Amino acid sequence: MELLAALGLFSLLSVISMLALRQVGRIWQRTSARDQAVRELLKAEAVLTRDLANAGRQSPQSAYGPVQAGAGALASGDGLALVLPSPDEELLKLDSQGQPLMDRLVTYYLAVSTTVPPQVFAADSQGYEDQCPFKWLVRKEEAAPPAAPGGLPAVPANWLKGSEIETPTSFWRQPDKRVVASNLLQFRVLKGPPTWEITLTAVAIADARRQLALGGVPLSSTVYAITHQVGIVAKN
Repeated sequence: MELLAALGLFSLLSVISMLALRQVGRIWQRTSARDQAVRELLKAEAVLTRDLANAGRQSPQSAYGPVQAGAGALASGDGLALVLPSPDEELLKLDSQGQPLMDRLVTYYLAVSTTVPPQVFAADSQGYEDQCPFKWLVRKEEAAPPAAPGGLPAVPANWLKGSEIETPTSFWRQPDKRVVASNLLQFRVLKGPPTWEITLTAVAIADARRQLALGGVPLSSTVYAITHQVGIVAKN
């Protein structure tokens, strides 16, 4: 009888321990998935904050709105273009008044890599897509167009609606073309210059995948979406 009682108690403790470990594992997975989403949001915020703070305060030196991708490109959400001084101090040029010369054109947009099956991408009529959480935030940098006589360099007209919105075929890491954050859902520019307001949304993908059919349901209103707001005042 004592042996049976001991075996019964051991079995009960084993079941309780197994249930506790399973619950701890679920909590860890949930926390890990959310932590990964937050890390991507913070990486995007760090790069955006630097560029937005250095951006011009005049509207011709910035443009934002829903992007229209080039032929064959998969992009979704807003695009943002800024005329900036060079971020490299060794390449920094000054104008006749000793101010940083705005000679770089930087473009941000979300893009879906060609590794993601096209059927999970379906933007609405305004260009905003809420079903695919695998978008990359791309930062492209190039020389700004020459300024008009007596004026400042400006973002070219219709810049966010042309072939410069490319689809990444790999995880870009070049200085002039790189992915600054991955697995984002939305990139929305709510207000611009001189005070910028931007929202970024990522999804705890591992958690969402266990409960939802990714690519077939809207995600921004679910408990798996994490939204982060960036607010910066341009200083140039």
